Amino acid sequence: MPEDKRLYGQYFTITNPFDTVAFYKWIEEMPPEVRKMTVIEPFAGANNIPAMILDADIMQNDWVCFDIAPNEHNKCRQFPIQQRDTIQDFPGKYHICITNPPYLSKNSATRRNLEYPDTQYDDLYKLCLEKMLENVDYVAAIIPETFITADLFTDRLKYVISLTCKMFDDT
Repeated sequence: MPEDKRLYGQYFTITNPFDTVAFYKWIEEMPPEVRKMTVIEPFAGANNIPAMILDADIMQNDWVCFDIAPNEHNKCRQFPIQQRDTIQDFPGKYHICITNPPYLSKNSATRRNLEYPDTQYDDLYKLCLEKMLENVDYVAAIIPETFITADLFTDRLKYVISLTCKMFDDT
């Protein structure tokens, strides 16, 4: 795995996890005017998630996509990936966020001599969740199943979907 992918915790989603009853219920619970709003993808990688959502005809929204190191292989060219460190500088107020946040455990970063932000969290995805929940009304995130026992952000947790398919090429 290239070192910069490890540094940024970039593991690109390869299987569409969104064609589930819980995800459709999540969308249906949004007010109708929100359902039509622009979706933010703050950790876009290669833009696989917007491509999957559009290809499956789940939502036909516009997207604003960001990544700290935009991938040259953008899978959803109609939505350019803008370079931005969204952990340090999360974009303004959006209503819908669908993403696969970066994963990087503090232990792994220390062992590999990688930079790790000054945070109370033991994994980067938890810090990313905090940033998203502070700024976005509806958040759908692909995160490790171990999150269930973390006792974090439970006031905003609606659905948990356990995915049994291979989600990433690198893990």
